[in-house]
Amino acid sequence: MVLEVLEVNSTIDKGLEFEEVFWNSASQCAQICGLVATILGFIGNYFSYITAFELDQSNSVNLMKHLAFWDSVVLIESGLFNFGLNLVGFNLAAINDWTCKLYQWFEWAFSLASSYLVVFMALDRSVALLVPFWHRDHIGDKTARNISLASVMISFIASVSSLYLVRRKEGVLECEVNTDALSDSAWIIFRIVNTVILFALPFLLLLIANVVFVIELNKRVKNKPTKSAASEKESGNSSSTAASVIQAKRKREADKERNRRDYTKMLISVTFSYLIISVALTSCSTLAIRFRKLNQIDRSHFFIILKDLLQIINSSSNFVFFCLSGNAYRRAFKRAIKNKMKNAT
Repeated sequence: MVLEVLEVNSTIDKGLEFEEVFWNSASQCAQICGLVATILGFIGNYFSYITAFELDQSNSVNLMKHLAFWDSVVLIESGLFNFGLNLVGFNLAAINDWTCKLYQWFEWAFSLASSYLVVFMALDRSVALLVPFWHRDHIGDKTARNISLASVMISFIASVSSLYLVRRKEGVLECEVNTDALSDSAWIIFRIVNTVILFALPFLLLLIANVVFVIELNKRVKNKPTKSAASEKESGNSSSTAASVIQAKRKREADKERNRRDYTKMLISVTFSYLIISVALTSCSTLAIRFRKLNQIDRSHFFIILKDLLQIINSSSNFVFFCLSGNAYRRAFKRAIKNKMKNAT
């Protein structure tokens, strides 16, 4: 009987040991993927920044530069400081309680600032179509700087709760959200408000702005007056260049239509990718807190790492979506690369 109990205990210990090794290995793999995504994100954000100088200047284009900067700040904090130092066994944020609080405050604020910059870019595109005359008078670097500054200030104010809720974990060089700081009902209210501010509100604004933009763009294309084929032939008479002029014009119209479709697809992709990443981030955060309450530390740590990895991917993928927006952006990117290579030589 004693031998059977010992065998059962040994089997349980081996299972727990295997589970610990599995979750630790998964966390390390996620950290390595995060470092790779960080490097690729830096490259993509640099490409976005230099390409913005080759595009027709508008508030959205100017905000691309600010978005590339703040996304790079997120990559430095979440990618290099968090994943890079954790892989070598050091957590810069977890020196004491206040370093944890400040680090988490900056992390939440920078991530939220990037999200709201994407929202403001979408709103600016819609405003440009709805009230073009007013919008034309408010284009410039100063407007973009004010919008970027407003996004950052709103983000820091919205993330100030971290100064109260975050602490250093006792006996371990890690930070954690102190769920005991609030009652159960207050914690539920906080989670709902936090989810609305961080994810639901930006997604709703992004969805509305992009839907309005697509509807207004399609309406303008349909209402645009076009010459009939007969009038085009009549105006061209029997000139030898009439056919080529008509063909070139039709090609330009076809290119515009293709760019419009590409841009619409890009906006749909951005909107729903934001939704997917937001749901995934919220789920990872909830699971991390849930497993920590159950004292399953390895699983909780993995979902914290996975949440940071998703945030890094979110800050690294904007260049891909910009390239999907149409030929105009891709041509501007090629010009930017050629100019950089020319200047280097």
